[in-house]
Amino acid sequence: MWAISEPVTVDEAQNALSQAVPAFDRYLAAGSIDLFLGRGWYLNGGRFDMKRLIALWNEKLRDALSKGYGGMRASGNAFWLETKHWKDFATTSMS
Repeated sequence: MWAISEPVTVDEAQNALSQAVPAFDRYLAAGSIDLFLGRGWYLNGGRFDMKRLIALWNEKLRDALSKGYGGMRASGNAFWLETKHWKDFATTSMS
């Protein structure tokens, strides 16, 4: 999984991975590799919700395990984080 943030686009990430990963298109088509915009992943209606995010990560992990994988790898960053999201992001409890 790669939650892509600006300035990189999904197309740019796919192009780079297709050059670096043998049989990338096959992995992408099979759902073994998942690329999506981080802003849409981390924010729901422009709001950060840690409980929702944890549920999404757990759903992706369950999906990977159901396909026979022993786990999953994920990459992302907080470049999507704007000043208006700092409080929710910094004070959200994971419990």
